[in-house]
Amino acid sequence: MIVDTHTHVVSPDLHRYPLRPAEEVAEWVREAPCSAAQLDDLMGESGVDRAVLVQAVGAYADDNRYALDAAELARDRYVAVAMIDAGNPEAAEQLEAVAARDAAGVRLVAGTPGSSVALDDGVVLELARRARELGMAVVVATLAEGLPALLRLMEQAPDLELAVDHCGFPPYPDLGALLPLAAFPGLLLKVSTLNLDAGHAVDGDGGAALLGVLADAFGAERLMWGSNWSYTHDRPYPEIVEVARAASKGLGAHAQAQYLGGTALRHVPGLKA
Repeated sequence: MIVDTHTHVVSPDLHRYPLRPAEEVAEWVREAPCSAAQLDDLMGESGVDRAVLVQAVGAYADDNRYALDAAELARDRYVAVAMIDAGNPEAAEQLEAVAARDAAGVRLVAGTPGSSVALDDGVVLELARRARELGMAVVVATLAEGLPALLRLMEQAPDLELAVDHCGFPPYPDLGALLPLAAFPGLLLKVSTLNLDAGHAVDGDGGAALLGVLADAFGAERLMWGSNWSYTHDRPYPEIVEVARAASKGLGAHAQAQYLGGTALRHVPGLKA
């Protein structure tokens, strides 16, 4: 089973789901908006069985309604991960609200230029622990310079389970900052198309070498694939899926199965096997 753990969907119904102010809408939203129904068709063409709808911040900021509604209408295919800015004074209330909407997970934004808190801020740990109490997966979105703060967060709570989007950016991970996190068994990595493409640019192998390094350090059972569709839209979705298949083939059949779906099925609530 293949699970795409990182997709962004945008509704064609601009009245029900208005976009953020025009000057703030991300370029990819204008170029390649993809609805949940369109994504379902693409998954069918590509042999992808399940997908995680990650809040499309570039389209809606922290208005999580479309991702939550789309997942609610297709529980056999989708789950939603809502976005919360950890620096928002209402973050705790937002967390409770999306939990009440059966969000499978929450993406905590911290340690980025747009956020007012670092990952080792106490509020991040409070939100992460509360999300786990509510039965949700925790994902953190941070840049490479935020990884040392993530290490400090994990040292405060070594039993915490969370996933790191895109290996912490930039597309080719800062391995010096990322690999020490392998010491914490609850820490997972989303190795997305961005990372595989960056690995290919360095090694010319479709990202296989980079994926192998991460699998050796963390174990394939702690790696998850994400297409980043439709933020990443420079080629058709089926080709993006094939990149992941090809890059992970060298891991061996069992490890490849973990990366492409097994890890997500174990760690993302609500995904149906």
